[in-house]
Amino acid sequence: MAVAGLACLGPLLTALGAEGEMRGYARDYAVVILASTLVGTGFSSLMRAEGRLRFATMQWVVPVLVQIVLDPVLIYGFGMGVRGAALGTAGGQAVSAAMALWFFFWQRDRPYRVRAAHLLPHWPTLRSLLAVGAPSMLAGLGATALTLLVNNLLGAAAAVTAYAVAARVQVFAVMPQQGISMGMQPIVGFNTGRARADRVVRTRTLALRTTLAYSAAAAALTALLAGPITTALLGTASPRPRPRCGSSRSASPPPGCRCWSPRTSRPSAPRGPRTSSPSAHFWSSRSPPCWR
Repeated sequence: MAVAGLACLGPLLTALGAEGEMRGYARDYAVVILASTLVGTGFSSLMRAEGRLRFATMQWVVPVLVQIVLDPVLIYGFGMGVRGAALGTAGGQAVSAAMALWFFFWQRDRPYRVRAAHLLPHWPTLRSLLAVGAPSMLAGLGATALTLLVNNLLGAAAAVTAYAVAARVQVFAVMPQQGISMGMQPIVGFNTGRARADRVVRTRTLALRTTLAYSAAAAALTALLAGPITTALLGTASPRPRPRCGSSRSASPPPGCRCWSPRTSRPSAPRGPRTSSPSAHFWSSRSPPCWR
């Protein structure tokens, strides 16, 4: 993936709509991210499957903390700008990969040992993995296709920036939903294996109720705090006069237009749980859930 991405970087940036002043920033960021693809995952799902939920959580928390420290140091301290942000992300991913290597290969208290022979492809296992992982892979491809379409339709840098801010707010808003789904997977899997259908039903019911309640609260807070969130992410508006929203016939909003805010991501929050929770249930029990 790294070699193919770097070799086709120019056409890839064009397809994603990176033109003009954005292209240089996109290239600086993409080169580092593509080169770090090798350390792009820490296999926390395998850790959760073993019941090591605490270490699986640290597998997410520690790299994020590392990135939080590296980003300002590289961006401002060393003046590296966008490339520094990418290096901060790669640094966090490298820590995640190092933790995974220690977990699977070097720690002594292990229920199994990964040997060199285990790294050879086993086609029946690969087919099973593809069958289970296909929904997640298709969801990722769909999100990429949507980003490609939106970037090319918006065109103007200000519009793309506004959309990116709304998308980032949505990512933060759905993180608790993803956490609930991740916690649901081992519980459903373990109790399915023990033939404890009552616990499986109880778990998925609690997961659905919790995510629905959170979604409603997240949607309401995002709508109420759209202005402060926009200011926090983009800074205060310039005192120079700005065109009013809707005063231009251009397809993109005028720079600084306040109607382009995280409010655009508001309808997305309530839709999350009905997607993530059933998917988590199916991956864990190999059967579709019947919501009651």
